[in-house]
Amino acid sequence: MNRDENRKKEKAEEKIEHVQPVNTTQDVCKEKNEQMENIGNKVGKEEFDHKKEKKGKGAKITKEELKELQNKAQELDALKDNFLRKIADFENAKKRLIKEKEEFAKFANEKIVAAFLPVLDNLDRALVHSENLVTTDALLAGIQLIKKQID
Repeated sequence: MNRDENRKKEKAEEKIEHVQPVNTTQDVCKEKNEQMENIGNKVGKEEFDHKKEKKGKGAKITKEELKELQNKAQELDALKDNFLRKIADFENAKKRLIKEKEEFAKFANEKIVAAFLPVLDNLDRALVHSENLVTTDALLAGIQLIKKQID
Protein backbone atom coordinates (compact mmCIF):
# COMPACT_ATOMS: atom_id res chain seq x y z
CA MET A 1 0.00 0.00 0.00
CA ASN A 2 2.78 2.35 0.68
CA ARG A 3 4.03 1.66 -2.75
CA ASP A 4 0.69 2.51 -4.35
CA GLU A 5 0.42 5.67 -2.31
CA ASN A 6 3.95 6.68 -3.30
CA ARG A 7 3.14 6.13 -7.00
CA LYS A 8 -0.02 8.23 -6.71
CA LYS A 9 1.94 11.00 -5.02
CA GLU A 10 4.62 10.89 -7.72
CA LYS A 11 2.01 11.03 -10.50
CA ALA A 12 0.25 13.94 -8.79
CA GLU A 13 3.55 15.81 -8.42
CA GLU A 14 4.36 15.20 -12.10
CA LYS A 15 0.96 16.60 -13.08
CA ILE A 16 1.50 19.65 -10.90
CA GLU A 17 4.90 20.31 -12.50
CA HIS A 18 3.39 20.24 -15.98
CA VAL A 19 0.46 22.54 -15.15
CA GLN A 20 0.82 26.08 -16.48
CA PRO A 21 0.09 28.87 -14.01
CA VAL A 22 -3.29 30.51 -14.52
CA ASN A 23 -3.14 34.05 -15.86
CA THR A 24 -5.00 36.66 -13.85
CA THR A 25 -7.23 39.23 -15.51
CA GLN A 26 -4.56 41.83 -14.93
CA ASP A 27 -1.94 39.70 -16.69
CA VAL A 28 -4.25 39.09 -19.65
CA CYS A 29 -5.02 42.82 -19.97
CA LYS A 30 -1.33 43.67 -19.79
CA GLU A 31 -0.54 41.13 -22.48
CA LYS A 32 -3.33 42.42 -24.77
CA ASN A 33 -2.18 46.03 -24.29
CA GLU A 34 1.37 45.05 -25.27
CA GLN A 35 0.03 43.31 -28.38
CA MET A 36 -2.04 46.37 -29.32
CA GLU A 37 0.93 48.68 -28.82
CA ASN A 38 3.08 46.48 -31.04
CA ILE A 39 0.39 46.47 -33.73
CA GLY A 40 -0.10 50.24 -33.39
CA ASN A 41 3.62 50.91 -33.63
CA LYS A 42 3.88 48.67 -36.67
CA VAL A 43 0.90 50.31 -38.42
CA GLY A 44 2.11 53.81 -37.47
CA LYS A 45 5.55 53.05 -38.89
CA GLU A 46 4.03 51.71 -42.09
CA GLU A 47 1.85 54.84 -42.47
CA PHE A 48 4.83 57.07 -41.79
CA ASP A 49 6.94 55.18 -44.34
CA HIS A 50 4.08 55.42 -46.86
CA LYS A 51 3.72 59.17 -46.34
CA LYS A 52 7.47 59.57 -46.54
CA GLU A 53 7.52 57.78 -49.88
CA LYS A 54 4.55 59.80 -51.13
CA LYS A 55 5.94 63.20 -50.10
CA GLY A 56 9.57 62.59 -50.90
CA LYS A 57 11.74 65.00 -52.86
CA GLY A 58 10.00 64.24 -56.10
CA ALA A 59 6.47 64.48 -54.66
CA LYS A 60 3.92 66.12 -56.91
CA ILE A 61 0.43 67.29 -56.18
CA THR A 62 -2.41 67.39 -58.64
CA LYS A 63 -4.02 70.58 -59.91
CA GLU A 64 -7.12 69.74 -57.91
CA GLU A 65 -5.11 69.44 -54.71
CA LEU A 66 -3.33 72.71 -55.50
CA LYS A 67 -6.65 74.44 -56.15
CA GLU A 68 -8.04 73.05 -52.89
CA LEU A 69 -4.98 74.26 -50.97
CA GLN A 70 -5.30 77.73 -52.52
CA ASN A 71 -8.98 77.86 -51.58
CA LYS A 72 -8.17 76.82 -48.02
CA ALA A 73 -5.43 79.48 -47.84
CA GLN A 74 -7.88 82.14 -49.04
CA GLU A 75 -10.47 80.97 -46.53
CA LEU A 76 -7.87 81.11 -43.78
CA ASP A 77 -6.87 84.65 -44.79
CA ALA A 78 -10.52 85.73 -44.76
CA LEU A 79 -11.05 84.21 -41.32
CA LYS A 80 -7.88 85.88 -40.01
CA ASP A 81 -9.00 89.23 -41.39
CA ASN A 82 -12.45 88.82 -39.87
CA PHE A 83 -10.91 87.85 -36.54
CA LEU A 84 -8.62 90.88 -36.50
CA ARG A 85 -11.53 93.17 -37.35
CA LYS A 86 -13.59 91.70 -34.51
CA ILE A 87 -10.73 92.27 -32.08
CA ALA A 88 -10.37 95.88 -33.27
CA ASP A 89 -14.13 96.44 -32.97
CA PHE A 90 -14.07 95.02 -29.45
CA GLU A 91 -11.17 97.26 -28.41
CA ASN A 92 -12.91 100.34 -29.89
CA ALA A 93 -16.17 99.50 -28.12
CA LYS A 94 -14.28 99.01 -24.87
CA LYS A 95 -12.59 102.43 -25.19
CA ARG A 96 -15.88 104.07 -26.16
CA LEU A 97 -17.67 102.61 -23.13
CA ILE A 98 -14.93 103.80 -20.78
CA LYS A 99 -15.14 107.31 -22.26
CA GLU A 100 -18.96 107.35 -22.04
CA LYS A 101 -18.82 106.18 -18.44
CA GLU A 102 -16.42 109.00 -17.52
CA GLU A 103 -18.57 111.57 -19.34
CA PHE A 104 -21.72 110.28 -17.67
CA ALA A 105 -20.18 110.60 -14.21
CA LYS A 106 -18.91 114.10 -15.06
CA PHE A 107 -22.22 115.36 -16.43
CA ALA A 108 -24.31 113.62 -13.77
CA ASN A 109 -22.41 115.53 -11.09
CA GLU A 110 -22.75 118.69 -13.14
CA LYS A 111 -26.54 118.40 -13.18
CA ILE A 112 -26.68 117.90 -9.40
CA VAL A 113 -24.43 120.88 -8.76
CA ALA A 114 -26.42 123.05 -11.22
CA ALA A 115 -29.67 122.11 -9.43
CA PHE A 116 -28.26 123.15 -6.02
CA LEU A 117 -26.65 126.43 -7.10
CA PRO A 118 -29.88 128.49 -6.80
CA VAL A 119 -30.55 126.93 -3.39
CA LEU A 120 -27.07 127.84 -2.21
CA ASP A 121 -27.48 131.41 -3.53
CA ASN A 122 -30.77 131.79 -1.65
CA LEU A 123 -29.19 130.49 1.57
CA ASP A 124 -26.40 133.07 1.19
CA ARG A 125 -28.99 135.84 0.72
CA ALA A 126 -30.91 134.64 3.76
CA LEU A 127 -27.76 134.80 5.89
CA VAL A 128 -26.98 138.34 4.70
CA HIS A 129 -30.53 139.58 5.44
CA SER A 130 -30.67 137.79 8.79
CA GLU A 131 -28.08 140.18 10.21
CA ASN A 132 -30.38 143.18 9.61
CA LEU A 133 -33.55 141.48 10.89
CA VAL A 134 -34.87 142.13 14.38
CA THR A 135 -37.33 139.21 14.40
CA THR A 136 -36.70 135.65 13.34
CA ASP A 137 -40.12 135.22 11.73
CA ALA A 138 -38.97 136.57 8.38
CA LEU A 139 -35.80 134.44 8.51
CA LEU A 140 -37.85 131.34 9.28
CA ALA A 141 -40.24 132.08 6.38
CA GLY A 142 -37.24 132.51 3.99
CA ILE A 143 -35.70 129.20 5.06
CA GLN A 144 -39.04 127.44 4.53
CA LEU A 145 -39.19 128.84 1.00
CA ILE A 146 -35.66 127.55 0.35
CA LYS A 147 -36.71 124.09 1.63
CA LYS A 148 -39.64 124.10 -0.82
CA GLN A 149 -37.18 124.94 -3.58
CA ILE A 150 -35.13 121.81 -2.72
CA ASP A 151 -38.21 119.58 -2.72
